[in-house]
Amino acid sequence: MVYYSYLVINILFKDLYFLYIILRIIDYNFKVVKISKLYIIIKLLNSNKMKTFLVISVILSSFLVGFLANSYITISSSDKEFPLNNLFSRDTDRNSPSDIIKESDIEISEDRLIIHIKDPLISSYEDTNSMDPVFDFGHNGIEIKPNCYNLIKGDIIAYRATWTQGTVVHRIVEINQDNFGLLFTAKGDNSSIDDPQKIRCSEIKYQVIGVLY
Repeated sequence: MVYYSYLVINILFKDLYFLYIILRIIDYNFKVVKISKLYIIIKLLNSNKMKTFLVISVILSSFLVGFLANSYITISSSDKEFPLNNLFSRDTDRNSPSDIIKESDIEISEDRLIIHIKDPLISSYEDTNSMDPVFDFGHNGIEIKPNCYNLIKGDIIAYRATWTQGTVVHRIVEINQDNFGLLFTAKGDNSSIDDPQKIRCSEIKYQVIGVLY
């Protein structure tokens, strides 16, 4: 413990001057004209404030080592891919699409990939950039006719728009209900505002369940 504490202080306060300043903060009456680094470290270790600091440092370090070790064991023992974030990332959990295509629905051979889906459609997209980077012009989507009541926030739908011409393909960001049924609010991933239309089930044509790049 003492050796570990010595290392911690050595790392944090390599400069003798900073060691002296810290010691003066802890003990205002401490005055030495000619001192050694080791002597200051010993004095620091004997102070109650530094002992508290070291105890907290050891606890936090132990927690961090345990967290990293657990993450490593989990990742190394799994055959799944991990989209791991930086430890100090501010990324938050976002609503993701429904898991429509199960692993059991996929067959892979040397020259083909077969996905078993009932009544699938292949779609293409205009160059609007509203859904960047999920899909863009030149990509193809796999779509199905959805059960409106199974849709969740995060699903991507193609709906008949009343505020622009054609079919709009955006992500569901809000689901509400009134006396006439469900109301969906959609938004492009690359858009700054929600779509102005409150979408009824009858206006939803398809649900995007996959994108081919």
